[in-house]
Amino acid sequence: MIKYSNDVNEMCPVKKGANHDCAPIPQEGRWDKVHEISQINGFTHGIGHCAPQQGACKLSLNIKNGIIEEALVETLGCSGMSQSAAMASEILPGKTILEALNTDLVCDAINVAMRELFLQVVYGRTQSAFSEDGLVIGAALEDLKHYRSQVGTCYSTRAKGPRYLELDTGYVTRLCLSEKENGEIVGYEYINLGELMKKVREAKASGKPVDYEGIFSKLTKTYGCFDESKYIIDARPTEAHKEGEGESTVERFSGESRRKTGIEAALRKHGIRDLDEAAEICEKNSLDIRSIVSRAQSDAFDDAMWAYTLGSAIAIKAKAKSAAEAARLIGEGLQAFCIPGSVAANRRVGEGHGNLGEMLLSEETKCFAFLAGHESFAAASGAIKLAKHANKARKTPLKVILNGLGKDAAYIIARINGFTYVETEYDQGTQELHIVKEIPFSKDPEKTAVRCYGADDVNEGCAIMKYEQVDVSITGNSTNPTRFQHPVAGTYKKWCVNNGKRYFSVASGGGTGRTLHPDNMKAGPASYGLTDTMGRMHSDAQFAGSSSVAAHVEMMGYIGMGNNPMVGVTVECAVGVANAVNGK
Repeated sequence: MIKYSNDVNEMCPVKKGANHDCAPIPQEGRWDKVHEISQINGFTHGIGHCAPQQGACKLSLNIKNGIIEEALVETLGCSGMSQSAAMASEILPGKTILEALNTDLVCDAINVAMRELFLQVVYGRTQSAFSEDGLVIGAALEDLKHYRSQVGTCYSTRAKGPRYLELDTGYVTRLCLSEKENGEIVGYEYINLGELMKKVREAKASGKPVDYEGIFSKLTKTYGCFDESKYIIDARPTEAHKEGEGESTVERFSGESRRKTGIEAALRKHGIRDLDEAAEICEKNSLDIRSIVSRAQSDAFDDAMWAYTLGSAIAIKAKAKSAAEAARLIGEGLQAFCIPGSVAANRRVGEGHGNLGEMLLSEETKCFAFLAGHESFAAASGAIKLAKHANKARKTPLKVILNGLGKDAAYIIARINGFTYVETEYDQGTQELHIVKEIPFSKDPEKTAVRCYGADDVNEGCAIMKYEQVDVSITGNSTNPTRFQHPVAGTYKKWCVNNGKRYFSVASGGGTGRTLHPDNMKAGPASYGLTDTMGRMHSDAQFAGSSSVAAHVEMMGYIGMGNNPMVGVTVECAVGVANAVNGK
């Protein structure tokens, strides 16, 4: 029943004269007057960008009677966003467009794309506005070639000019130039990867040996004046091109020369000749650092492998008796890789990761939370390693939880990784958290020991932290940081202080200029990003870069690996070092 104020009740009635129907909108070849969500129909696209505008999403939806029947999620520029797309593609179909608008779609870019698409649909500005009966379910696939998105990737520098890497025709292998020295591009050679994989799959299905060279040769095509030019170069630099340049010009990892001072100082301090000897020390003690790093994050940079090689060698040389001590020493190696003057160097991020590892291997820490955006599987990768390795060096098991925004995303992450999904309901009136059900998605007890939560808002997220009595957490910084992670950490921190509870808060990312949206940067010389500023407010330690995206962390002057998977790698290396030193 609608209630009116006394002022309104005392007013005399005045007749409302203007009462025409709403304007019609074009939908699937008709002009409809739309009054309900169930009357919305159409196929269209929406574009959105992520927090620091380092990635983008193209979202295509086919809507019938207000319900999403088909979804195509295409992302560009961010590894975490590609995993967000996987989850969003499962979340969207079957929801009304209003439900989709009010469901967290895991990534900022996808949420923005959904908002923009919603506006197009409700205003009748769809691709199928004048198509009789609209487009069939499956129309989104027409935007693809052999089930692959059409992507254009071209790179250029002032010093060396352009390089075509991938165009609509396919993956570019070679470029032809007009002249030998400083010539212009006049054509290129390419192969369509969709066609290539189709032929390989067909050949495998036939049961006969696959002629990879023959298939590759047959599908390789050219464009432009490729056949007329004698001057051909590889579209991508290879090791072969570096021959003859001298070994000193070839870096083993990104920014090796800029990191040289710190690395050499750490090597001298611990009596290690060079990085090659550090690698030998690890190998002699059965530590396969490259495998440890790549299993945690497949797209991690080479500098991450070398940093953990140095850190582990330092811990072995120091004869670290416990895994906790080893973790702290590994942090010295990580710190040596921070580029001088960078955000990572100034915040002592390498040492911070070592100290965090030490804390998680200490008996004082009972529960650790990845306070994540659920934007990718990066937190899951870190959680898997923690659950598998930390308890080998502890007397009491460390409880590991994932607490993030969005129940659908939490369910999918738990299912994919074999965790236990914990469904909750939060009563805003009584402020009580109720456990609805728990679903273990694996028979492996190490995996099901990880509990994965999805919250609807900050209040529920904070209640989950209280329920699990979290001692240490690390916030994700790639998506939802200002809507969820930082407010939850800050609110829980205040509750812990008021109630005498020990809690150590780590802000995984941030860095000068990192922001949620352009309007949060404002202007002026001290325009730090909002996510960075919020991390400063609650954290006991603040890292740099992204929780999941390797390139973002590299940009902050640290190593190319997400902060969340890095937590698990530190612990696994520390446990391996302790076992080696103690002869286990």
